[in-house]
Amino acid sequence: MGKIIGIVVVLALIVGGLFYSGVLSKDDMPNIDVPDVNMPEASTMGKANKEYSLKNYEGAIELFEQAIAEGELTEEQDAEAMYRIANCYEDMKDGPNAVKAYNAFLSAHPEDKARGGQARKRKALLE
Repeated sequence: MGKIIGIVVVLALIVGGLFYSGVLSKDDMPNIDVPDVNMPEASTMGKANKEYSLKNYEGAIELFEQAIAEGELTEEQDAEAMYRIANCYEDMKDGPNAVKAYNAFLSAHPEDKARGGQARKRKALLE
């Protein structure tokens, strides 16, 4: 049992290192639909996440924007919605709107270090 745990830990470190070094990116990973346990699928945010996982980016953008406009999201959910809007534009190959959306995210959520770092990196690649 101990050997198995050791192997899993080593594999996790290797994959993490590949992401950190830039060898792998989010585009290299399969799109795994992991539901947010804090977000009922019937909610606007839940529907937006579902559309995003189905790669219906235009529909996802509309629903993420609606969820933000409803004003019932937590700070974390608002940050996720804004970040995913930028991801949608990027996945649609709409660089100018992706950059605008990343800038909006960075302005609204400067304290979000993890997504902020990714947003700056992705934005720089698009500019």
